[in-house]
Amino acid sequence: SYKVCANLTTDAELATSLVQKLEHKQRLTGILGFANSMPLPVSWGEILPYSFLPAEFQPKVIILGIPYSRYNHSVDMVPELVDLGFNMGHILDESPKRVVLVVSSDLAHTHQIEGPYGYCPCAQPFDDASGAWASTMDSWNIRNKAAKQQALGAKSCGFPGMVLFDGLLDVIRNGSGTPWRSQLMANF
Repeated sequence: SYKVCANLTTDAELATSLVQKLEHKQRLTGILGFANSMPLPVSWGEILPYSFLPAEFQPKVIILGIPYSRYNHSVDMVPELVDLGFNMGHILDESPKRVVLVVSSDLAHTHQIEGPYGYCPCAQPFDDASGAWASTMDSWNIRNKAAKQQALGAKSCGFPGMVLFDGLLDVIRNGSGTPWRSQLMANF
C-alpha cells in the first residue's frame, strides 16, 4: 500500500473563524480531535498537495474536506462549491493573515483501459479544459467545459477543489480582493 507521513500544524484560530462565519451561509462542519486535544489523521490527499511547498516554508494549515458525494455528484455540486469559494474568498481577504491556498488538482483518472477507473474519451478533453482554466483563470473552462467532461466520466477527484478555488477567485475578479495571477506549472 501507498503510505505517506506528515505532521501538519493547524491554524486553529483561522479555522474556527472560517467555520463560524461560513456555517450560516453554507452546509459545513468543523472537526476537532477529541475536544481539540488529539491530532486528526491526514492522508495522501492532503499531504501530496502540501508537499509541493518549499521545505523551508511550513505554514499552519486548515484542511478543507469535500463530502464523499463529490465522487458521483461533483458536477451537481458546482453552484455550492462556487458559493463556498466566493464566501471563503471574502473572509480570507479580510483576514490580516497572509494565506496560501493549496488545492489538489488531480486530473482525469480515465486515460487507460487497464487503469483502475477504465477509459473514457472525455479524459483528455477534461485535462485540456482544466489546463486552459489554470493558464487563464477563465471560469468557463472549469465550470462548463471541464464540468461537461466530468459528467461524462472523467473521474477527476481534483475537480471539486478547482471549482471551489475558481469561486474564491471571483472575489478577485470582482475587484474586491487582493490581486493574483495564474501560472500553469505542468499539464501532462
